[in-house]
Amino acid sequence: MSWEETHRRTDILREVTATAEFRHDGELPWKDEWAELFGDREGLLAALRYRHQLAMSAQLDPDLPMEAYRERVSVLGERSRGVRRILARYAGGSYEGVARASA
Repeated sequence: MSWEETHRRTDILREVTATAEFRHDGELPWKDEWAELFGDREGLLAALRYRHQLAMSAQLDPDLPMEAYRERVSVLGERSRGVRRILARYAGGSYEGVARASA
């Protein structure tokens, strides 16, 4: 993957995230031109899931006391509510199930 393609993928994931956080409807945004970078909706969903997991992992300190850790998970969950709804919808799970899986 070229540097330009990497930047385009990142820009698309930011757009998808912004749309998800605005709408909160659990629907995966999609434009046909994204197929050249992600293949299909499944590819976009996989990239979104991976990005979300990285963001959560990077922002959670496993050495925090349990109460502080849970509070941090809650704050991060609120910030990514739209993305979590998409992940839950397409995983066949519930919104709360994704919250627990992220903890």
